[in-house]
Amino acid sequence: NQVKGLWPRWLVLNSRFRSQIDAALERDGAGGYAVMRQHLRRGAADAVHLVMEYERAAWRGDAFLVVYGDMPLWRMETLRRLVEMHQCPTLAHRPRPVISLVTVQVDGASTPRILERYGRVFRDAQGRIVNVVEPGDARASDLALTTSVNPSLYVFDRAWFLKRFDRIRPYPRADGHGDEFHLPPLLAIAAEEGAPVA
Repeated sequence: NQVKGLWPRWLVLNSRFRSQIDAALERDGAGGYAVMRQHLRRGAADAVHLVMEYERAAWRGDAFLVVYGDMPLWRMETLRRLVEMHQCPTLAHRPRPVISLVTVQVDGASTPRILERYGRVFRDAQGRIVNVVEPGDARASDLALTTSVNPSLYVFDRAWFLKRFDRIRPYPRADGHGDEFHLPPLLAIAAEEGAPVA
């Protein structure tokens, strides 16, 4: 409610934690959300796409914020600043980004261990984000070159997302579930196109 312009608000739930989340929402009296069920566990990009397709005719905004359910402790100010950064690039001549995201700097020994499991942010020589790679999918030599991680907080341009969703390749799971569709590959797609990312 405290982040201007973020409406409608959707919760997309898969069956894995559905009963616990339903109980928590009822217990805490959380309201103002529309709920959509993701019947198969197919990843965050699929969850977002379900909402975008459902809202295709009625959606009024040109961008949307994505917050992962397992990352619930974001400050309202962080959400607000990310949305504002996406909507109002600081330089008048700078085009509006197709993706805006939060990254977290890592600096070795003082970095909290939990950050080690987050996707590593790769940048080009100019500092532009060109990809995010899961630690298990990257070579150790490449990981040594990264200085930030992706905690999965995004704003996407809606039209751009809808046109590129079909280019996301399925990510194979090793836990017996089917393939998933993740959001970070869209960063590599944007880099290939030369589309701005903030």
